[in-house]
Amino acid sequence: MQAFMEYKFENNESKILTMIVEPWAEEFSIPPGSALTLKIFNTTAGPIDTEINKDYFVIWLWRGCRVQVSIDGKDQTPSSLSIPAFG
Repeated sequence: MQAFMEYKFENNESKILTMIVEPWAEEFSIPPGSALTLKIFNTTAGPIDTEINKDYFVIWLWRGCRVQVSIDGKDQTPSSLSIPAFG
């Protein structure tokens, strides 16, 4: 059975923040005051690992999941994110 969960990140900084979604290495620019939402599709639950510093935010998803990305409600999903994660 496939399930999904949502993870939302709001950029409360005064500059653009880069989010990198791994293991696909896809980068997204989040403008100040904007929100990025990840809709993570999966058949089994897994861990979400993160790393953040002043210039970027990295989120690592688990093996077998796929993800849909939107910024301020607008779909920004590249086709690579429809391929299940490896690793």
